[in-house]
Amino acid sequence: DDQWCRVQVNDVDEDAMSCDVVFVDYGNKDTIQCHDIAPIPEDLAKRPACAIKFRLAGIVGPPEGMGWTNPAYQRLGELTYDKVFNAEVLLR
Repeated sequence: DDQWCRVQVNDVDEDAMSCDVVFVDYGNKDTIQCHDIAPIPEDLAKRPACAIKFRLAGIVGPPEGMGWTNPAYQRLGELTYDKVFNAEVLLR
């Protein structure tokens, strides 16, 4: 989308010249080309990430190393998309 985003680089594949990254202000992961990464200005680097990792009570995720299925994503979207929720922090 030709916009700059803050990322955390988790892995570098030197052969493919690609990086596994997490978009710290959105929470999604992707693999991008290393040449698409640039140093971040210090003032932006000091800002806390906007994405916050959390879990939904009562939701059991897939086993380690396995991803969510498309029907699971679709059902979660049906239950949550464009809805307002109240959250309570149970553990930190």
